Amino acid sequence: MKIIITEEQKDEILSSLQDGINKDVYNHIKRRYPLYAIDPELGFTNVYGKNRILIDDKLYHIKENKKRLVNIILYDIVEDFQAIGIPVLRKTIKKFLDDVVDIDIQR
Repeated sequence: MKIIITEEQKDEILSSLQDGINKDVYNHIKRRYPLYAIDPELGFTNVYGKNRILIDDKLYHIKENKKRLVNIILYDIVEDFQAIGIPVLRKTIKKFLDDVVDIDIQR
């Protein structure tokens, strides 16, 4: 079964999903957890939009470990953002990881 929606309905759905995202948390995650690619000639390169993320001196593939990464990052930042609810934190972390994966696919 295929569901056909208009552009207005699509924009409405996307805007309702964006409501649970906290920009301060998103920017904090972006700065705190660097993204890496492995270049055969240069070794590790710090490039935004690649498929590995560095957490506690370990590189994780984002696609294969998304659920685990959400839990690791949540546990790491929950004390810094106690006033924000856990569902908002989880949603923001998921949005960040989705954005990184989408950028990698587009290149």
